[in-house]
Amino acid sequence: MYLGYNEAEKFYRFLYEKPNLIVFESDHIINRNSGEYANDGLIYYTGDISRLMRTQAFRRMNKIFQLGTKYLGDSNLKHSRADHSKGTYARTMELFMHLLEDKNIKGMIKKYHYEKYVVAELIRGLVHDIGHGPFSHTMETMCNLPKGFHEDIGRRIINEDKEVQEALNRIWPNLPEVIGEAE
Repeated sequence: MYLGYNEAEKFYRFLYEKPNLIVFESDHIINRNSGEYANDGLIYYTGDISRLMRTQAFRRMNKIFQLGTKYLGDSNLKHSRADHSKGTYARTMELFMHLLEDKNIKGMIKKYHYEKYVVAELIRGLVHDIGHGPFSHTMETMCNLPKGFHEDIGRRIINEDKEVQEALNRIWPNLPEVIGEAE
């Protein structure tokens, strides 16, 4: 299966039952131009999802290295939490696109109106690191914070940050609550 613009458009049309503005950017972290699920090296979003990525809370992740100090030993490891989160979103989208090739799964999602849960899982992939700070795993250990402290911060951002909540609700009505249900 080739994962390109047309497939992304069909995927979003399935979820939203209407045309959506599709935007894209280069997936510069992982070379995905080979193998059975080759694509054109791009990550596709709706305009509303792109708006979420322009929130201050999401943009902050562009300044945080995904792998902490490991970049000091390997210059190829300089990707940010935002880059990692976009890649997680793209892999989640590919998984759902593959699952939707099965007519039974596709029919069940439509019959029970589970589209909102598919969208919630996509967005969970995109914002799963939104609560991370610099060197957060290390700092959680050194400061004796509870394991998963950054996840609690992420939930608070999703549930309390007005800019993030507005962006989420544009993607799908009551999406912060749906994300909680899906979790």
